[in-house]
Amino acid sequence: MESEIMEFSMQEYSDIDDSVIIAESPEPLIITEEVDIDDVVFANLEDNIREYGSLEERREARGKYPYFDYYLGDFYHDEASLEDLYNEWYELQPKHIKKELDLGIRRVPRIVPEVDGEGCFVRIARENRIKKDDGKILIEEWEENVYITADGDPLSGPQIEELIKTPKIQAEYSELQDKLLSQHHQCNAAHEELKEEDMKYSLAQIGFLCAYITTMMQPYLEAEELQKLHHNAKIWTVHEMPPFTPVNLRSNHLTKEDLKHLGYNVGKFLRLQGGIIARFVKKVFEKPFESTAVKTIEQKLRESKSTKERIPIHTADQMDKLFAHFQRYGNINLSILNKK
Repeated sequence: MESEIMEFSMQEYSDIDDSVIIAESPEPLIITEEVDIDDVVFANLEDNIREYGSLEERREARGKYPYFDYYLGDFYHDEASLEDLYNEWYELQPKHIKKELDLGIRRVPRIVPEVDGEGCFVRIARENRIKKDDGKILIEEWEENVYITADGDPLSGPQIEELIKTPKIQAEYSELQDKLLSQHHQCNAAHEELKEEDMKYSLAQIGFLCAYITTMMQPYLEAEELQKLHHNAKIWTVHEMPPFTPVNLRSNHLTKEDLKHLGYNVGKFLRLQGGIIARFVKKVFEKPFESTAVKTIEQKLRESKSTKERIPIHTADQMDKLFAHFQRYGNINLSILNKK
């Protein structure tokens, strides 16, 4: 394959590692060999920011911990220093993010409220760039539900409402507004139907999980603590990383493996990833795992150490089988898992 030819002009950029290509020439610089763009530093700081073509591309490019705050929440403990944790997180970042960080470009998550009633919309990546007084750049990132027009333009919920409220001053816009209003109502109607179905399924899931948790944990928890565990499971059905309430065990009859197995069984039923399940285990059973990192829990979720364990591993398929039985008969019957 012929080498791609790149042509650009740049001024000197100071304090950059020798391995980074820096262009300084009044004439266009012709490079006749393949160059990794992440090794090139542009004089205009904003030109060094990676652009993402879609939300999926951004998610895929950034990996499991796109923000340091997320990593800190999972792995911080009393013995860990912020500097060490930051260095660990930095090493996990893709090359283009390391380059941005080295140049003073930092990305942070922006918390935005979920907008309800926006059926038939798509979720896209949004960002807001803030140039700071020290010359560095802060990039706020978030995801947003938007309606895509026929021209490919994204319209947020408030923008659509504003268009709908706008007086029909010009006749040529009347038909367009009517069509947009009709589509908006149709989308909301469809969304409400889906929400109703989702709600029924979600309530069925919650009922099953509460019954399952009661069956597995009632001998080891006071009634109040069992209710806390029920609450944690309920909010876990709608939010992967909510602020869980710690639960205190009645005694030491359960091993750490038992608690990890419970989290694994419930998490796999909800189709959650290992890191999310490990965080649930650490936050909910805070005392037994106070000195154990989330990463360690994740690596040993399915581990068994003795025959004294009271909570076995139940796979996603087995949990689905228990769920189907519960929907039909209204009880948890673990013996059906032994039937072929």
